[in-house]
Amino acid sequence: MEYVRLGEIRKPYGLKGEVVCFSITDFASSRFKKGTTVYLHNPKTDERIKMKVKTFRDSGDYYYLGLDGITSMNEAENYRNFYVEIDKAAAPLPEGYVRVSDLMGCTAIDSQTKETLGVITDVLSYAPTKTLRIHREGEKDFFVPYVKTFIGEEDFEKKTIEIHVVEGML
Repeated sequence: MEYVRLGEIRKPYGLKGEVVCFSITDFASSRFKKGTTVYLHNPKTDERIKMKVKTFRDSGDYYYLGLDGITSMNEAENYRNFYVEIDKAAAPLPEGYVRVSDLMGCTAIDSQTKETLGVITDVLSYAPTKTLRIHREGEKDFFVPYVKTFIGEEDFEKKTIEIHVVEGML
């Protein structure tokens, strides 16, 4: 099974065992419907614990999540810094959207010269768009807004993305 990360548990919230999660999904309200199966991933041991969503409240960058199996603040404390994940097959994307995990590690190629520019090492979320951090060996990283103006052909199977380079970008 392949997993998609939706957030990270930051701390317990309330006496009934809810948790505060930092959101890294643009579709939190559709991913956390009551009864949805999620996995709590312990990054230290690489173990995953299967749970069902009991309650969900969105608060922008954070959300409050109640999970079956966590009934107290003390129990919730055990999951601090765990990742909240979902089965990738259960999390389809609307047309025109791309997963951050699909962008990571892609080779950026100049759309005109076809030269390799570097490798995408981070996707930053700045309003109103995402920004790609592209690492170049021996040089400073550079940043490209993830918008049609700068992004050309994308081939996620080959892990390549064409970048329309403009003066001053590199």
